[in-house]
Amino acid sequence: MTRDVLQRHQAVHEKDEARGKASLRRTKERAIEACEACATAKLSCDNERPCKRCHSKRINCVPRPKGRRLSRERLSYSVSLPPYPPQVGESPPGLSTLTPAPESGLSESSPGNVHERYDADVAQTSELVLETVIPDTDAQAYLPMNGFPAFFEQVMLPVVDAYDAVHDTQQPRVFDFMQDTDFTFLDTDIFGTNFIPDLDKALDVPMASTEFENPQQSPLDDQESASQRAAAFGRSMWLWVPEKNQHAFSEERQIPLRDTDSIPSSYQNRLDAVKIPGKLSYQTRDDILKLVIRTGGSRLSVTTFPSPDYLDTLIKIGIGKRTETDAWIHPYTFYDPDYQQLRPELLTALIAAGCVCCGMPSINKTGIILQEITRVSLAQLVEDDNSVLRDLQYLQASMMWLDIGIFCGYTRKMQIAESYLQPLCTAVRRSAAFDRSTYTVITPYSFGTDNESLKRAWHAWVRQESLKRLVYHLFGHDVEVATTMNRPALISYTELTLPFPSARDLWFAPSAEAWRDIWIAYRLTGCSELNLRDLLSDPSLISQLAPELDHEVARSALLQGLALQVWEYRQQMLLSQTSLSGPRATTQLWLQSRQDDLYTTLRAVQQDSLSVPPVTTLMSEFVMMYLHIDIDAIQRFVGRMGELDARRAYPGLRDWSRTKEARFAIWHAGQMFRAARTVAAYQFRGFESLAIYHATLVLWVYGLIQCGETKRLAVTSPMTEADLTAPVPLDEPETQVTKSFLSHGVGRPGLMMLQPRGKNEEDVKVFYELAKPRAVTAVAQQVFEGNCRLPFSDVSLPPIIQNLCALIKDLGNLQ
Repeated sequence: MTRDVLQRHQAVHEKDEARGKASLRRTKERAIEACEACATAKLSCDNERPCKRCHSKRINCVPRPKGRRLSRERLSYSVSLPPYPPQVGESPPGLSTLTPAPESGLSESSPGNVHERYDADVAQTSELVLETVIPDTDAQAYLPMNGFPAFFEQVMLPVVDAYDAVHDTQQPRVFDFMQDTDFTFLDTDIFGTNFIPDLDKALDVPMASTEFENPQQSPLDDQESASQRAAAFGRSMWLWVPEKNQHAFSEERQIPLRDTDSIPSSYQNRLDAVKIPGKLSYQTRDDILKLVIRTGGSRLSVTTFPSPDYLDTLIKIGIGKRTETDAWIHPYTFYDPDYQQLRPELLTALIAAGCVCCGMPSINKTGIILQEITRVSLAQLVEDDNSVLRDLQYLQASMMWLDIGIFCGYTRKMQIAESYLQPLCTAVRRSAAFDRSTYTVITPYSFGTDNESLKRAWHAWVRQESLKRLVYHLFGHDVEVATTMNRPALISYTELTLPFPSARDLWFAPSAEAWRDIWIAYRLTGCSELNLRDLLSDPSLISQLAPELDHEVARSALLQGLALQVWEYRQQMLLSQTSLSGPRATTQLWLQSRQDDLYTTLRAVQQDSLSVPPVTTLMSEFVMMYLHIDIDAIQRFVGRMGELDARRAYPGLRDWSRTKEARFAIWHAGQMFRAARTVAAYQFRGFESLAIYHATLVLWVYGLIQCGETKRLAVTSPMTEADLTAPVPLDEPETQVTKSFLSHGVGRPGLMMLQPRGKNEEDVKVFYELAKPRAVTAVAQQVFEGNCRLPFSDVSLPPIIQNLCALIKDLGNLQ
């Protein structure tokens, strides 16, 4: 039967040649019988013995015994056909692009010859070219498979060694939605034996295109599995697995700081911003050294210790850093012995805070060690004396090391800092510091009219204001950690009935007399008792704040309270979406109404706050973005919880990407980039850094999905230049084009990126669509690097920004 078919096939060619038609005979000789090794591997063979493949691999070339040919039934089981038959002229969906083959004489109009044509192409070339990046020119590769587009498979699947991938065709796939394709050699036996092309010759395609379209990728090492590729974020700073014998000082066993380590001048400008009176004494320096030695014990080697002047500089830098935001440590009474006797734990925490503000590696590492010293010593302090739980300096030191640890960029320290937040919240809550009843009105004349009474009143007022500011800072810290790490907050916004802190000029009065004069200038008889609960019940009060209140603290607290309400809304949305009986109509209406109400409130607060710091604007845009996204689904999609959850998250995100809600989300994510560019240099804290990272994820995921959708649509209806809509820069001011995109989806969303033109010319802004996801990650890296310009070669980025830039780079490198 097979010989008759072959004879008829040869007769057709001879007839065509007789009529003057070009012959399409195969240049490669057909093997009569494959050897045992080639047949087992289902690879092409030849008539020579040993065959070329066995000779190149230096293995025995054993002729195959008769009667060993595989049946068609076994072949159809082991190599299944794709569920969507490719059209004529297209590559099989989801498969690596094949090298072009010469035209054959087979009919292109007959559906029955489709697979035969692909098999002929494979037999002709005997090479399979593996694309390592998402190709922009091959739209056919984006046809859907099992509900998952090819671009998702490209991102989540590994690049494997070509030969090892096919040495056993029965081997299960890492991802079961990856389709097998039937490679059948037309010139071997179109009804029987199946041969796989020789993947020993597989090679990568050199991509010659623009930087953000088809950059060349290098294949991963053989040891890297699909799980590692999909879990690029599983290696991130959020995942820490405790190890045996790991402790506070296992990473650094000695303090690397020396007096010779100079603090960069760019970091000493905080000393000029706030002139802090007083200096660290030798006795206090020795107390700090005793604390370090006692806490570290034999696990920490302390060969030298910095001088009092050096430590004093670091302490003042740490205090100065706090004054840039909510300023919860009073600078002008800090060294005043009449006001307080400083605890070495608080001083150590402030030295650590000053160290981590500097980019010098040795200074930064010292700060991390001293942060651990503070944590361990405070725990021992409570064990020795429970009364310190009500001590303001203990609470401030605890807050300080938590601020350092939670966003330090080291996985172990971040997780421990997150877990230690609960004890501090409990201590502050149990001291009734959240309640208005704890606080009284203190005026310059509360204790009398003489200078001594004035100073006593000032000290009492400073102590009370310090507690207020600490509470609101603790609340903000809790909210920022909760939103960026997607967990419930520990403090409820309804708990905070304490009044807002007083205005910054009252807080920064350098003396009791100056404080009294400012008080008189405000013509105060008392102080407003407006609190966060009042402001959340009527957010319009934000535009009517009393002048004696700290407007920035009140505005930040309002945004943080709204952020928690947004988080609660997202939890209700999750319950509605996962209901087994389906969402109820009344619930859907309530959720839509709640989202509209929250968004209207957030927009109103933003419009009433025109002259606010860029970090506040960034926080506002983050909350509005948070309102329109399922942050958990986005993190699962990018692989944080593994391949299975990444696949599960895709359908929901695909549907979300087509909605108006998604357009509002990417708009506010782009506006976060815009706000971040205006933040003063070196002012990115942990929250701002993680907020920008989340915005990058939102833009990257949206762009990746839209990229796949665009490629899929291009198969059936290719677009021309006339079909292109207007570009919509998401990180620029709002225009009519932006409004049209938000309302109707008209336009091509993208980001602006600065690119150098020449040595003596200014950078030029270039627009990149989100459909090129690699450009999104490049813009995000530029935002980070633009804020943290390195003045010297020996100064490095903060560890958390280094880690985030590495994660973002991994996003761009995913294939």
